[in-house]
Amino acid sequence: MEFVLKGIFDYAVSNGWIGENPVDRVTVPKIAFDDDMVFLSVREVELLADEAEKIGKPVDGLLVRWQAYTGCRIGESLALKVGDVDTDRRRARIGRTWTDDGHGGSMLGTPKNGKARNIAIPRFLMPQIKAQMDGMGDDDWLFRATRGGNVWTNMWRTRIGTRPSKRPAWRTRA
Repeated sequence: MEFVLKGIFDYAVSNGWIGENPVDRVTVPKIAFDDDMVFLSVREVELLADEAEKIGKPVDGLLVRWQAYTGCRIGESLALKVGDVDTDRRRARIGRTWTDDGHGGSMLGTPKNGKARNIAIPRFLMPQIKAQMDGMGDDDWLFRATRGGNVWTNMWRTRIGTRPSKRPAWRTRA
């Protein structure tokens, strides 16, 4: 809300309609959440990844494992290109993310904190990552759609997250 109001009042200031932006003087309190974060065990991650593979494709299981074991967010993961991955050093450069464009679509933007970062890739994921990269150029999406284009975040979530077969083990936690 603050972001939207600031933009509106900045526009008014730039047109000379008002002298200053009142939002500049507002301090918005941080919202404290009482909910504890839930972390999956390795077994639960593997069950979730296996279920994603059953619902979708093997790459969907790899994407679940990638996020769980690297801490990479979904938009960042889907915005990775093959050239962002250094297989020799087992590192990936997170420099972009898919974000809402404000009109019902997506666009590439900067990561959540506004800065690029490098993440470590666990050794046990490297064979799958290398196989995923096989035959691709540096500018190809690492996690790509069947026809080679990018995967849309919301489409992937809908396809993998809401169509589990029966009642998967990863959803039975209390």
